[in-house]
Amino acid sequence: MLLCIFSVAATVSANKHEHRAVWMSAFIQDWPSSLITASNANSTKKICESNLDSLQRNNFTTIYYHVRTMADAMYNSKYEPWSKYVSPSRGEAPAFDPFEYLIESSHKCGIEVYAWLNPYRYCISKNGVYGSGGSELDYERTHT
Repeated sequence: MLLCIFSVAATVSANKHEHRAVWMSAFIQDWPSSLITASNANSTKKICESNLDSLQRNNFTTIYYHVRTMADAMYNSKYEPWSKYVSPSRGEAPAFDPFEYLIESSHKCGIEVYAWLNPYRYCISKNGVYGSGGSELDYERTHT
């Protein structure tokens, strides 16, 4: 009987150390798949919970969440403006902080979350227009 209990404990411990990861990004519309507004905040959170349920059922242990795409942030930052991929306009706060919500919800499921970022990319258009915006945190205002 003691051997059986030890065997189960060893199996649980081994699975906990496996690294089964997924990359998630609002940039390619994984989650959130649309801008976060007051009218869709609850449905956006439910989509996150559904995604997490699926990841948990399929034994994923880790999410790499794309938090910085182009000198912007998918979280409340004092250094970068809010990304236009999660808010109605660059620099404007969405209805809730998606990164904070993802972390809190993932931890309830036993899933770890890591920030994945592009440290250097500023724009994707040929003329560099993307990075420009009205926020006081925009790169061209803080680094001129």
